[in-house]
Amino acid sequence: MVNKKLHVKELLVSTIIIGSVLGTLSTASADESTAHVATQSSSKVASVPSSSAVSSQVPSTKKSSSSSVTAQPSVSATSSTQSTSANVTPSTRAVQIPQSKFKTGSVVALTVVAKTSNGTQLNGYDNQSGVVTKVIAPKNAKENYAYDIKLDNGVVVSNVLETGVVAFVKTSAFAINNRVEIKKDATQDGDAKNISAYRGIGGTITKVTRFHRLSSNFYYQVTLDNGVVIAKVLEQDLQHYTNKPVHKDGWSNENGTTKYYVNGAAVVGEKQIKGYWYHFNQSGVQSKGLTTLAHKTVFYDVKSGQMKYGYVWSNGSLMFFDTSDGHAITGVRHYSGGVEVYGSDFKQVRNNYATVGGSRYYLTANGDAFKGSRKVNGQLEFFGANYAQVRNNYTWLNGSLMFFDANGHAMTGIRHYGSNMEYYDTNHKQIRNKYIRTGNTYYYMKANGDAYKGLRQYSSTGFEYYGTDFKQVRHNYATTNGTTYYFNGDGDAIKGVRKVNGKLEYYDNNFKQVRNNYAWLNRSLMFFDANGHAVTGIRHYGSNMEYYDVNYKQIRSSYIRTGNTYYYLKANGDAYKGLRQYSSTGFEYYGADFKQVRNQSVTIGDNIYHFNKDGDADSIKPKKPAAAKYAKNASVYLTSNADQSVNGNHNLKKYAGQNVKIIDATAVQNGQSNWKYTVKLNNGIVIKDVLETDLQINKVNFKVDTNKLIDWFESRKGKITYSMYGSRNGTDGTADCSGSVVQAIRDAGGTPYTWLYNTEAIHDYLKGNTYQLIDNNDRDGWMSKRGDIVIWGQQGHSDGAAGHIGIITNNADNPLFISTCYITQGQKGTAVQEVQYNQYAARNGYPYYYVYRLAQ
Repeated sequence: MVNKKLHVKELLVSTIIIGSVLGTLSTASADESTAHVATQSSSKVASVPSSSAVSSQVPSTKKSSSSSVTAQPSVSATSSTQSTSANVTPSTRAVQIPQSKFKTGSVVALTVVAKTSNGTQLNGYDNQSGVVTKVIAPKNAKENYAYDIKLDNGVVVSNVLETGVVAFVKTSAFAINNRVEIKKDATQDGDAKNISAYRGIGGTITKVTRFHRLSSNFYYQVTLDNGVVIAKVLEQDLQHYTNKPVHKDGWSNENGTTKYYVNGAAVVGEKQIKGYWYHFNQSGVQSKGLTTLAHKTVFYDVKSGQMKYGYVWSNGSLMFFDTSDGHAITGVRHYSGGVEVYGSDFKQVRNNYATVGGSRYYLTANGDAFKGSRKVNGQLEFFGANYAQVRNNYTWLNGSLMFFDANGHAMTGIRHYGSNMEYYDTNHKQIRNKYIRTGNTYYYMKANGDAYKGLRQYSSTGFEYYGTDFKQVRHNYATTNGTTYYFNGDGDAIKGVRKVNGKLEYYDNNFKQVRNNYAWLNRSLMFFDANGHAVTGIRHYGSNMEYYDVNYKQIRSSYIRTGNTYYYLKANGDAYKGLRQYSSTGFEYYGADFKQVRNQSVTIGDNIYHFNKDGDADSIKPKKPAAAKYAKNASVYLTSNADQSVNGNHNLKKYAGQNVKIIDATAVQNGQSNWKYTVKLNNGIVIKDVLETDLQINKVNFKVDTNKLIDWFESRKGKITYSMYGSRNGTDGTADCSGSVVQAIRDAGGTPYTWLYNTEAIHDYLKGNTYQLIDNNDRDGWMSKRGDIVIWGQQGHSDGAAGHIGIITNNADNPLFISTCYITQGQKGTAVQEVQYNQYAARNGYPYYYVYRLAQ
């Protein structure tokens, strides 16, 4: 029993002690001006019987109407009956209300579950401290006490249920007059003022004030040793004075400048602090504004000093700083939707031009690069899709091509470039497919805008010419590809006869001036010299001579006299040379110079002729024949020019070059040879009366001479009429294409032919004369060469008029092509024509063709 009673007594005493302590703390904490709160207060505990109600008076330095309360009765060891308080009126059934935890004046704090008696949650007041100003008792034992509390920040909250209130039992770490110093990581005081500059400085506490938040127990007013008074230093920012130097760390404001310390040393250079870049000069002072670093120029905010990124206005100018490393942008900057330009001073260019990397831009008032056309001071400029000004280049604008010069101005008028010329009208548009006139000068601009140069055919019958200076030729000659034209006052090429300065000129149906060639004019053949002038008098060509009267007409089948000299012109216009029998008994002779021999003797073959003063032979005497050149059984060859036997029984042309054996030789009196022979061919054929001049000792080598081949045609211009039904080789004044080529090859040193082959059969004849097939209808054409023989018509389908053949006569890109043709529709004497091959082939639908070239 004693132990149980003692236990009850000890429990009662403990309760009284706890109450005494709480009362003491509450009283001490309630005075906000107290310098130091002690937790040790004297308490008296009275010993009372276990069965008696105990009344406990809690000591306090501050009287309160609720300071005297009835304590819980103690419990008897032998009885479970509860004793009523001495202050409670006896009743048949006593209801006991628990004692409140806190009294008026108690220092308390609100918890996170604090709410009022009507259930309002006190959000935002958790951990805030204050003083109980009123205790509100519950109506019954099941309810909680409630309190009116004035928080330390001045806010009053009412009817706060006891379940959300706890005792504020913390004590201050420092007291008035304690020596302290500001910690090295201190940043702000209780009023959010920066105190980092005072780190490590000592001072004395002159006032202690409880802080209304549990995160810091108290505010302290500290008078620093340098005389500065800080009103509200948080407890966590103080430490006892150590009298030892404290390293500065972090930010420091010193004499109007800002520095940053690490382990007591001021930072110099770049430093990243809490994710932001800063810079400090050699003195450790924070940089602000535009700052040049060793490797870049950046911008630090003029207030915070943090490195800026993106656009920044500074002194009225806009700058841009790279969004990754902050370097100031210079030059062109592309951004979505446009282009900007920044100068070497980092300022954005506005309302001005800027040249960067060879490209020129115009920047508008908002700093955006201009795009499109712009007219300034009467000059048109253009800025492309890349915003660069077009200079020394073309651009299409509104469907027209324009050119912008080195200054970026759109051109007007003539522009030369390279070896070309173009023209732009007053609206800067390039002229195309059109004539232009500047002064009295005309130009024609092609479909690509280039001025025309050279011969231009503007219709089926119209030609005009533009010189190397692109000017249209008028009232003047022009020569192109070896052909001369004359252009009248309208710039049109003329055709037909033109007489100038007493000279006659002639332009054919192709408007070409006839030069070094024949032309039929009013049924008379004329020849036009190298200057294009019709010839009068004697004309020598090759080994021949011809004559033209004062009217430029070629003399044919007639005598002419120049001074005391006589000539005879044959039916083809060539002067006669050699012995001419003009009647059954009449002979006359023309020397190698074509002059008629008079008053002298001439040995001709085996006879001696004498010609009188009129040129007639008045005596013919035989000459003793020389010995035969070839003995019986000798092996000899028929010459390449062998014609026919004396009696005409054998055509020797087809046997030219063949080896024969001499069977017999007979002396004859013949103007061409002193001896005639009977010969035997290798195949056994015997030929009689072969003239000595048609034989030779050496083997005959047939080789076509290209120059002689082409000369054959050149010498027959104006003399051959087209026909497939006459001689075909010109012997009767008519010829066709293939007959002409066969005869020309033979006369130029080719092998004998057995007949005048047509375009179907001539292939083998060409191959037999060492011609090689170099092109068989290649669609890309061939690199032509003088002397190339071209056959039109696929073999097997080229008989008669279905085929054609001719010869390339020069090495030009668009070469000349000579042939016996029907271009002039069979007009007399015009069968031999020389034309530009490409145009001729085009007019004939680009026929199937073969090209043969003489082997080297």
